[in-house]
Order: sequence, then C-alpha cells, then structure tokens
Amino acid sequence: MEETLAPRAKLRDRLRDQVHAAILDAAEQVIASQGVEEAHIDAIAVQAGVSVGTLYNHFGDRDGLVLAVVERLTSVLQADLHKVVDAPALTLQHDLVRFITVVAAHARRHGKFMTVLMDEGPSKRAWTCRRNEHIQQVRWLVARLVGRGTHDGLLRALPEEVVVAMLMATVHAAMMSSLRRPDAPLDPEVLVDALLNGISGPKAPSTETLS
Repeated sequence: MEETLAPRAKLRDRLRDQVHAAILDAAEQVIASQGVEEAHIDAIAVQAGVSVGTLYNHFGDRDGLVLAVVERLTSVLQADLHKVVDAPALTLQHDLVRFITVVAAHARRHGKFMTVLMDEGPSKRAWTCRRNEHIQQVRWLVARLVGRGTHDGLLRALPEEVVVAMLMATVHAAMMSSLRRPDAPLDPEVLVDALLNGISGPKAPSTETLS
C-alpha cells in the first residue's frame, strides 16, 4: 500500500508546486501592470488559471502573495550572486563585473514589478522588511568580494565599510539604470572601471540622474 501511495503523493506535490509557481508568475505580471493596491485577487486567479479559493489556500491574502513573489525573486537573485562569490576568484575587476551584471540582468527581467514596489513608497508590510533583509544579504556578499580584494592587496587601505558602501552604490546604480533605462542600461564594465580607477574621463553621453 505504501508503495502505491508514494507515487501519488509525489504527483500531488508536483502539481501543487506547478500551481504555486503559476500563481506567482501571474501575480508578478498583474502587479507589474496594475500596481499593488489595484491588483485584484480575481484578476491574478484568472491569469494563473486557478480559482480564487485555490489562490487563498496557497497564500492566504494579497499581502501574503506579494511577499511570496518578493521572496522568490530575492531568493533567485541571492542564489545567482552566491555563485559569483563562491566561484574561484579570477581578477577582482572580472568578479565585480560578473556580480553587477547579475544584478542588472535581474532588474531588467523583473523591472516592472520591482519598479511598482519602489514607486508605491515605504510600507510597514512584511514584504518591505524582506526586501531590506535582502539588501543586507547583498551587502554581506559585497563585503566578501571586498575582503577578497583587500587580502590580495588590490584595494586601497580604506576602511572596509567605506569600500563596501562605494560598491553598494555602484550596484544600486546598475540596478536603477536597468530599471529606468532597460533598452540602454549602463555597462557593468564601465561602472566597475569607474569604481576602481575613478570617474574622470570623456564626458558621458547622458547626464540623466538616476534615482
């Protein structure tokens, strides 16, 4: 009997995971186009091809659903950034470019949803707390890169927190450029070169302020 039930349980788990993922995909799309406050559960359920009851069974309410989308996106990005930091070191410049490229690509892929969350302003919701936790995790990964560069004698003798803050600002610039100008984002190699070698040089083609 147990051997008969096991495949059924695995199939049920797979189907549940597929429904779960479909709802998250639909939620990201609907929220990206309508905003958090205007995104109706009914519309998300229709987009996902499930009943409203099924959606509530998976996520409880809209805030729970938004948190789940944020959780998935941050988990994916953190996993990709860990791959960069955990990989054998090449040159510091190469590793920084890879790190920033991952952030920029993620921002372009999920830019509409991320922009909605930022544009709707600060909130006390749990998903905002999770986003802040994610920023701290990225900062920790950046600190690992900085520590690697300092150990190899490739960085100036500045306080580590100063160097981390400078690199976090560069990461933020790459993300905002990809969000605001997805068709012409800043080149990660140019950003890293400016970080490591200074910003003096030929005048940039655009003076648009990123925010």
